[in-house]
Amino acid sequence: MISRYTHPDMGRIWSDQRRYETWLLVETAAAEAMAAIGIVPPDAARDIRERGAFDIARIEEIEQVTQHDVIAFTTAVAEKVGPSARWLHFGLTSSDVIDTAQALQMREACDVLLADLDGLANAIRERALEHRRTPMIGRTHGVHAEPMTFGLKLALWYAEVGRDIERIRRARAVVSNLFNSASCCSCTRTPPAPTMSLSASPASVAAGKDVSLTANCTSPDSVPVSVASWTSTGGSVSGSGNSATLSTAGAAPGSITVSATCTDSRGLTGQASTQVAVENPPPPPVNPEVVRLESRLSLHSVYFVTAYPLPSNPKGGLLPSQQKTLISLAADFKKYLESKPDAHLILGGHADHRGSAAYNQALSERRVARTKSFLVEQGVPEANIDTKAFGSEQNLTDDDVKGELGTNTELTSEEKARVLKNIVTIRMASNRRVDVTLSTTGQSSVRQFPFNAEDALTLIGGRTPAKKAAPAGKTTKKPAPKK
Repeated sequence: MISRYTHPDMGRIWSDQRRYETWLLVETAAAEAMAAIGIVPPDAARDIRERGAFDIARIEEIEQVTQHDVIAFTTAVAEKVGPSARWLHFGLTSSDVIDTAQALQMREACDVLLADLDGLANAIRERALEHRRTPMIGRTHGVHAEPMTFGLKLALWYAEVGRDIERIRRARAVVSNLFNSASCCSCTRTPPAPTMSLSASPASVAAGKDVSLTANCTSPDSVPVSVASWTSTGGSVSGSGNSATLSTAGAAPGSITVSATCTDSRGLTGQASTQVAVENPPPPPVNPEVVRLESRLSLHSVYFVTAYPLPSNPKGGLLPSQQKTLISLAADFKKYLESKPDAHLILGGHADHRGSAAYNQALSERRVARTKSFLVEQGVPEANIDTKAFGSEQNLTDDDVKGELGTNTELTSEEKARVLKNIVTIRMASNRRVDVTLSTTGQSSVRQFPFNAEDALTLIGGRTPAKKAAPAGKTTKKPAPKK
């Protein structure tokens, strides 16, 4: 593989340096295993471990003569070990060393892939949760299909990566036991490493909750094993042996990887990991009364008489119909403050474009000041009211009025026709309003017809009275003909 396209860790595993390091590891383990059963002198096994080394240039030099890579390797190592090298490679064949070392390298390569895939799976899972409500076009046979969510697409990728991870884990378990027996009379074999798995209960918790962790570790050769080195990428792990506890206190929502190591009595190790999903704590239960109040408080507008309030009459121009709206609003808001004491009402005052900028600004300031003072008179805390004066900055246009009129369901066809006929009057009325919004909803006041049917339509003659139906069963008498 060209170096610039090679994964650094994978390139290191399959380098000549690592290949010979693994050969030496196998040779050393074999000597120590045979020393443990009395075949190789313990001093010789110790010398092989402590003095065993190699120089790649020297190996290549010897191979030019021997035309055999393993003989070149063992010769170069023997030069470093000294007299005890007579026990190096004792009872082994070239395949014993090459195949065993290659299996170890393959296991290391699997670990690199698993680590990267775990990171990929975590990233996909986080994005799937983030985009669980992000719409996207589905696809089938190369064309658009039913809409779906991007989060679902990512969740399918997450499941696919999970299956890939499981396949590589199974492959790792297989290559861990690919230690070929000697093609001649081998007196020993490379012992298999312990196998291990981790489980978490529950696998998904709200932040702050604890998770019970269990390790299952066994040795294919039934030698004693022990579990240690519990670690986690988030929260904290406490415990030892086969059981531990993960505390998610202070952990951010997302995936936590928990790992542990199993070691047998011969020093061989196995690792395993498991995932714990930390979820956001559940939201507090919704109070239906608070929801009802938020709906009623979120959208309000009241209207002032043209040019009012006057500087000489700061309380003028707020019609009784508009006072009625504010009285109802104040009662709802005071009740809402019992549950949400930090809530605020935001008052936004407007003026139509006929005055100068300075005049309109001052007029809109007087309008919000009067609205605020009226609400305070109804018992609304002054500290919970914010005011903004826009002057004529946000005036409605005729097109705005027509657009909102078209979506209104409260006006009759006749009333809509009258509004269109008197659109200038209605538009000017809408531009002398004060909007009242509830700060916690994040909504803006919607200019919706009728703004206040009792007031707005009064400007053009009031609402059209409903036609009374004739009582059932009664007929109109025709006058008797004159005689």
